[in-house]
Amino acid sequence: PKSDSITFIFKKSDYLFKEVPNQKRMSAFLNYSEFGQFKEVYLSPQNKDRDDVQTISIQSDKLFLIHYWQEFYKVSRAVVHKGDTLVVDYSKGYPEFSIPNRATKSSDLNLEQKENLHFPKDAFSFFQENKRPRTKNEKQVYEKELAELTTNYKTKLEELLQADALSKEVYEAQMNYMNYYFLNSDSN
Repeated sequence: PKSDSITFIFKKSDYLFKEVPNQKRMSAFLNYSEFGQFKEVYLSPQNKDRDDVQTISIQSDKLFLIHYWQEFYKVSRAVVHKGDTLVVDYSKGYPEFSIPNRATKSSDLNLEQKENLHFPKDAFSFFQENKRPRTKNEKQVYEKELAELTTNYKTKLEELLQADALSKEVYEAQMNYMNYYFLNSDSN
């Protein structure tokens, strides 16, 4: 029988930690939504000094995990099933996923890094880096980059699906995420 829980193993790393007065916290966001539910749940790994193992129970059969990097405009995403153990390793400088207990297709995990499918810097990341909002010309460049990425992203996902390197469920979850991101970043 399949377990009703998912186990996350966050490998030891100080890559994602910032120390602020009286607190150590991750400087990247990590959340998930169960399929069929519209609620985000945030995880806070405590893996600065040792691996952190967290087990969560879910009601649906799977969830969609989103792990932002230190660069907030870069994310890693994964579809994780009940009974899975998801290992998150930071040794390569980004969150790299593996699911050792279940066979996955070659692009089901770490797709964004393998295919360099990162969104352009959003308004928040741009402001953090430049200490100012974008100019009118910079906004136009951003909008062009976002439109190009959207087209390239869809094309790449379709190619991977056709090549049997990407499962249908990951394809659909990635397409939904990409469409949501594009609509959510549309200032109109």
